[in-house]
Amino acid sequence: MMLLPLVFLLSLTIGAAFLWATGIRPSQNRWSITLFSSLGLCIGFAFGSVIYFAVSRFRAPTAGALFSIEIGLIIGLVLIGLIASRSAFKIPLSTIRHPRSNRVWTTAVGFCSAAALISVLVYVVAHAVRYPNGGMDSVGFWYFRARMLFLSEDRWDAVFGMMGHFRPDHPVMLTTLVARCWTLMGMESREVYTLIALLATLGMTGVLYGALGTFRNALIANLGVILLFLPTSMAGNAGLLMSDILYAYILVCAFACFLAADYQPENRLRLHLLTGFFLGIATWMKNEGLVWNFAFQLALLGVGWWRGRLIANIKIGGLVLLACLPFLSAEIWFKSLVPFDEIDCLVPAFPPGGLMKVLDLNRDMEIVDRMLGGTIKFISWGLLAIPALLYLGGTRAKFREREAINVLGGVFFFAILGYGAAFVATPNPLEFQIGYSINRICVHFWPSVVMSLLMLSKIGDELADSRSDT
Repeated sequence: MMLLPLVFLLSLTIGAAFLWATGIRPSQNRWSITLFSSLGLCIGFAFGSVIYFAVSRFRAPTAGALFSIEIGLIIGLVLIGLIASRSAFKIPLSTIRHPRSNRVWTTAVGFCSAAALISVLVYVVAHAVRYPNGGMDSVGFWYFRARMLFLSEDRWDAVFGMMGHFRPDHPVMLTTLVARCWTLMGMESREVYTLIALLATLGMTGVLYGALGTFRNALIANLGVILLFLPTSMAGNAGLLMSDILYAYILVCAFACFLAADYQPENRLRLHLLTGFFLGIATWMKNEGLVWNFAFQLALLGVGWWRGRLIANIKIGGLVLLACLPFLSAEIWFKSLVPFDEIDCLVPAFPPGGLMKVLDLNRDMEIVDRMLGGTIKFISWGLLAIPALLYLGGTRAKFREREAINVLGGVFFFAILGYGAAFVATPNPLEFQIGYSINRICVHFWPSVVMSLLMLSKIGDELADSRSDT
């Protein structure tokens, strides 16, 4: 059991080495270090899972083989980073001034945000102790499959043979991540699930806190943490050890990198590539990753046409798509192992009932009504809190001209349409399908929406030196 923290420390080291190799360095402040570490942990999770998957396709993975590959990868990435150190950069942070009258307020909000995060982490641990295997999806989609990979000599044949109604085409990032941890530890341990849920929750919070603290100010960063956990479903999803918190973590990483590109015109190339890299991880993590990738490309085209920079945005889209390829290729490789008629993610393209489902206006209106009702129920007090913050604090007019904010608004719009299309195509009763899915879909959106909206707020600007966009 003592090896478990070291296994995840290895993941963090891989991610940090990857960022080092791309030339990204943390500044000497808590927001930048938090953002860098949180991005690195997510990358480490993805690399660890895809390495296990690749190795398991050719031989039985052993702790020695996985450890050698991962250590070799770290050494190689560090050497690349040393060679490319001349072009390394740090995302700048403006100097923060703390007048006495405002420091007390900022500190108080900071204590509240820390209390919110600690409460969520305690809930996750307590729930995991009571239900160590998590919810139904965690059992069906990665617990059993991870056990098959870890225990069975047939490995992937055993996985596909036992899946039954558990959607054999479901991406295997979590499955292989768990199996990798067990292999490196040399034993099966349920604590792996809990630690993944805790680290994903911490990482998601760290990206939000680090991005808002870096690009905005301390007060906004702490308010972001409080708003993040305002919907109780965020903690509930993590407590059930579901995959959606990790997925939300991946998406907020992608969009934080995309926002950072607006602050680093000379380094946009690398940050756009990093955005695409995380969107590729999203595809490796869940089938919905295809929806978000399409939404991102459509948003770039739409905003580019609207703002008169279509060619520039097409180039950005090309870079993002290029960076998606490593993990997109891994997902295609996995999908090639699944019988064609078992690939559920193709259902929206070939829905049972065809065009008649799309043209059924009553069905379409029912989908809109159920999605809207489920979203309002999820957000709860956030429906009042965020508009109140934007109204009372005001919005930063010039920031609304930022390319990233406009594109992310388009991404959210097209992603909603994509999820709606999946509901149109589903063969299941709408009441069951939407009722089962809407909370989880909201979890995917919520951290990125909170980050994007708080980027617009002027709250706390009196604490910071003026920036070029104010």
